[in-house]
Amino acid sequence: MQGRARVRSLGPDGFAARTNSKTTVKDWLAQPGPALLHVHVNPMQLVMPPFMQVEPAIGMALYSARAILHGRGGDVWEMVKENFL
Repeated sequence: MQGRARVRSLGPDGFAARTNSKTTVKDWLAQPGPALLHVHVNPMQLVMPPFMQVEPAIGMALYSARAILHGRGGDVWEMVKENFL
């Protein structure tokens, strides 16, 4: 059984949050039974902390170097385009 069909068989209501919608989340939380909240996100978007530290920057540089060495330079370029350009 597919994931969506399995969820429907359990009987919950489904909500899709395509934007930062407080009303969708409020409706989702107001459900008396189980409910499914589908939040659309960009998988290549980085979570930016409120302040920068050296260790995460070094970790990102190491990840990028390893990805390029393993032939995944396209992933690094996509991440740079989505987050910095």
